[in-house]
Amino acid sequence: MCLSDVVRLVEVSADGSAAVGEGPYGPVDVSLLVLTMDGVQPVVGDWIVVTTGLAVELLSEEEAVAVTRARREMKEGVP
Repeated sequence: MCLSDVVRLVEVSADGSAAVGEGPYGPVDVSLLVLTMDGVQPVVGDWIVVTTGLAVELLSEEEAVAVTRARREMKEGVP
């Protein structure tokens, strides 16, 4: 069981503390507080790692694509 997902932000609250992301299983409500405490302010379109509802890492698009591809290949059993 995996407790983290890579999601792309589709909405960020006015105060920047929360967001909605689009993940592999649909929309995900996300707290951005961990990232904002580290001085990172995600915006719509950013890719993030979400663990149990908390955004814990900002990813580049290349990193997000690579992680998503690797997870899909593992799930499908592609060598």
